[in-house]
Amino acid sequence: MIRKLLLLIILIAFAVNANAQYGGYPKYEWYYLGAKFGPDFYLYELDFYGEGSKHEIHQEFNYSLGVYGGYCYNYWIEFRLGGQYSAKNFRIDYDFSNINVDENIILPEKVNWNVSYLGIPVSLCINISRSSNYKFFTSIGIMPEFLLDYKETTTYQNGVEEESASLWTSTNFNSLIGNSTFSLGLRINFSDYVCLEIEPYGRYYFSQAHKDFMNNNPIAFGGSLGLFFNIY
Repeated sequence: MIRKLLLLIILIAFAVNANAQYGGYPKYEWYYLGAKFGPDFYLYELDFYGEGSKHEIHQEFNYSLGVYGGYCYNYWIEFRLGGQYSAKNFRIDYDFSNINVDENIILPEKVNWNVSYLGIPVSLCINISRSSNYKFFTSIGIMPEFLLDYKETTTYQNGVEEESASLWTSTNFNSLIGNSTFSLGLRINFSDYVCLEIEPYGRYYFSQAHKDFMNNNPIAFGGSLGLFFNIY
């Protein structure tokens, strides 16, 4: 009887110790720091501009790069705050074929916008399932974004390029935009202190980056790859 009781105590102690290291994390709260990078894809709808004209909007390479800090309240709930640099690059191809224009007027052929914003993402992460080596999670949050810089290059039909053309100025870009974000992710634990995170996401913007050419709030899709370090 005593031997069975001692064996039971040993098993319980082993289980408690294993649970304390469950998934490479202790039972109490902990923090983590890391960085993420990934491409962004925006769904824009071009606003009508000019009677009889037909213009098209095209995306250039868009991406986000950010640093993040997180607080894990327990195994299942996390809070995350970060700083994120986003490049929002797009091009307008002009088509004036349906309107009568004086042949002496040199019309623009296209304009490229290279715009950058600094975002402050705030999110709540909920772990759906986990094991010792990985976990699945979902995240919801908001992110205000502040205009950092823009570069505007207009190419005319005669081949001449002009940067920051007076046709549009920086006042046409909203200095503050914001979005709500939803994501599903997978975190892979390499050790107690290092993990890799894969996170596809969707975002809905509350306003347009450009005030004149977009007649709806854009929706964005993308994914990120992150590396995080746990701090106990």
